[in-house]
Amino acid sequence: MSNKYETVTDFGREFRKEIAPLLNSKGFAIKLSTSKRSYHYDGNVNIKITKVPTNFPVWTSEYNRWDTTDNAKKLLETIENRVEVKLSGGLDIRLELEYGNNIPYIKYKKPTENENE
Repeated sequence: MSNKYETVTDFGREFRKEIAPLLNSKGFAIKLSTSKRSYHYDGNVNIKITKVPTNFPVWTSEYNRWDTTDNAKKLLETIENRVEVKLSGGLDIRLELEYGNNIPYIKYKKPTENENE
């Protein structure tokens, strides 16, 4: 199968077939939307994670929806890297990754250096 996509919609279909089921099997639910090309880009891809497992804290504070945990940041980076690999040399897209605001706060204890050893 070729990694070259003609439109952002083609990429969106492939993403829903390959990566979304992988995330769903781990307890994550995503919402993916695409839009057509603009002057600067071939299109936009918006990926919103709308559901996470109960043992996956996203927010570091109960009242702050901007600061995310290290694991939450790592998940977004991993998805972004996978999208870049899938597109390698193909479309020039604008990618937006975010967590939905309806994800509940789970108490989060930041690991100390002694716990990591």
